[in-house]
Amino acid sequence: MRPDGAGGALGACRVTDVKRPFWRQRGEAPRDGGVALYDGHELLRLALAVAGPGASPRGALHVMVTDLLVGTYDDADARYHARPVVASNPSLLSTASAVWGPARSRRYYGEAMAARASGGDGAAVEAAHAAEHLVEGDERMAAAIRGYAMQAAMYALTGEAFCDDDSCCLHDAHWQSGVLSAVASGQLCAAHGAAIGGLT
Repeated sequence: MRPDGAGGALGACRVTDVKRPFWRQRGEAPRDGGVALYDGHELLRLALAVAGPGASPRGALHVMVTDLLVGTYDDADARYHARPVVASNPSLLSTASAVWGPARSRRYYGEAMAARASGGDGAAVEAAHAAEHLVEGDERMAAAIRGYAMQAAMYALTGEAFCDDDSCCLHDAHWQSGVLSAVASGQLCAAHGAAIGGLT
């Protein structure tokens, strides 16, 4: 899924203000500069409209993978958050959101702030912490996307995408360390392993 320009249907899914729900900004022109963030629910509506009625066989799960930065609005803190997975049918997985959504380590942020304060560009900090988080073009991305696809599949099967067990690939990792250790592992916890076994 790629943007077709600010005036096209995909451009209409672009978020113009991360602190306002999408329905309040519909029709506003995107601001220049910054990273383009797209509303995940609007992208899914667009995908359904493009596919047309009857495009999905009953019982089939469709999963789309994009490199667009995808987010959803959270009423709890009144702002958008990047989301690597928007579980629905179809479901949407975002490689850019897997990079920029889950937070990096506190140590990384502290060192990056110190580098900027001293006039550095942060490249040395980025290089020193490269193994700790996903980056664009990362060879570990395929494993992370498989884990997010498992979350989408679990949502389609049970109505729940996430697990509280931080060793389960269905864990809703808010930190990059969790993405790399649990989501990318592809391993289910005992409870979800049994649940999947019971569905077959």
